Amino acid sequence: MAEHRDVEELDKLSELYKAVRDGDFHKTGEILMSLLDNTVNWEIPDKGQTVLHTAVTYGHEDIVEALVMKMSNEGLAMYDSHGYTALSKAAVLGKQQMEIQDHNGATLFTRAIYIGTLDIALDLIQRCPRSALALDKDDESPILALASMRHSVPSKTQLGFWKQRIYSWKIHDPYIELLSLMSEEISNSKPQKLKDGLVHSAICQATKNGIFEFVSKMLKTDLEFITVRDEDDRNLFMLAVLHRHEKIFSILYSQDMMMNYYSFMKCLLDVDGNNILHMAGIIEHSTPVNQIPGAALQIFSVCLILYMQEVGKIVHPKDKKTKNKNGFTPQQLFTRNHKNMMKEGEKWMKDTAGSCTVVGALIITIMFAVTFTIPGGNNQDTGLPIFLKKSLFGVFMISDALSFFLSSTSVLMFLGILTSRYTEDDFLEYLPRQMIIGLFTLFCSIATMMITFASALLIILHEQLRISIPLISLLLPETCQISLGPKSLKLTL
Repeated sequence: MAEHRDVEELDKLSELYKAVRDGDFHKTGEILMSLLDNTVNWEIPDKGQTVLHTAVTYGHEDIVEALVMKMSNEGLAMYDSHGYTALSKAAVLGKQQMEIQDHNGATLFTRAIYIGTLDIALDLIQRCPRSALALDKDDESPILALASMRHSVPSKTQLGFWKQRIYSWKIHDPYIELLSLMSEEISNSKPQKLKDGLVHSAICQATKNGIFEFVSKMLKTDLEFITVRDEDDRNLFMLAVLHRHEKIFSILYSQDMMMNYYSFMKCLLDVDGNNILHMAGIIEHSTPVNQIPGAALQIFSVCLILYMQEVGKIVHPKDKKTKNKNGFTPQQLFTRNHKNMMKEGEKWMKDTAGSCTVVGALIITIMFAVTFTIPGGNNQDTGLPIFLKKSLFGVFMISDALSFFLSSTSVLMFLGILTSRYTEDDFLEYLPRQMIIGLFTLFCSIATMMITFASALLIILHEQLRISIPLISLLLPETCQISLGPKSLKLTL
């Protein structure tokens, strides 16, 4: 049945191709109405392209507009047999009028941004700068689309060294160039046109998404943008704090103009009566909490507490006692919204501390026993170790003692975690310190235990290096694994 349906759809697609090729707008519309939703995105059999490629090739602008409204983003991004998308083909063929009509041109523009073909978007804005503020069929402007590219164009500051190099070469430069061209159009536009082109909404969206480059460029274009507010009456300061984008907050805070009216801005309230300090205590769906792995959740709680304290330093003392419409002060709201996170952090810490305590206790037991069962035994006459004068014996005893004391310290640190009250103040300083010291000393005790084992082998098999060296080399994988311990601490920090 499914195969029969696919055959019927392919037949309709062939008819659609002929109608598009001939420029028959009426017949094209009839066939589009009869097609299943996804069929229009299919490749035409034996043609190596979609019907949109065909419409662009023959220059049928009205049909292009109808197809764009019907096709999905994936369909628009499909390549033909020559490696062109329909958008890039339009640029190559020079269909300028097709690209820059306000409504249809904006639709092509926003789609080009969303599917990541920024080179095509650059070509479109260079041909018609005013299209940056035009609305597409979904009443969305290209500037808003650019501000919504949270995942496809992450902020460069969020990436590692090598990823930053690749990012700058492949994505970041065209993004910045496109942003610069849009900002030029914005600087030459009247306030009403900016409002109609959703520029204010775009700035708020970029702040929510943490796109530092976008917000910074808009503020350089016009510092008055710092006063824009979203649909919930939240200004950029509130949005930066709410979504935990400290770098965006820092550029807002550092603007020269803020010296004159910063006190006014930070006292503003949103529709729910929340001030900027309340924002630090609110967790919304887009707040980056679900992105934190479970093992680092407790330390993330610490970061939130510190974040709350840092924001608290810049507000008036009376703002800390301000209640929102639900009757919560900022501190009460923070405690209420982060209660579950604190519980998860407490559970993770207890589980980790419990497991590490068992390991530490085993090392203590082994190292204590090794002290009285030294390799080679003791001299029956003097009671001294037989290998006492060997330099390796000194390494053996020192590493044994270090492993014993380090594991003892580790167990004490973890016991402190297990007996903690788990208050917010404990999460802020005491618990992270105990966990870091405990893990560090545990890793070191394991490393010194392995040194003890290796030195004992060398003492006993000192004349049989062909046996002892391969055995000791087997410790290398474990040594490499232990060396990753400090990196895991970086995750929690």
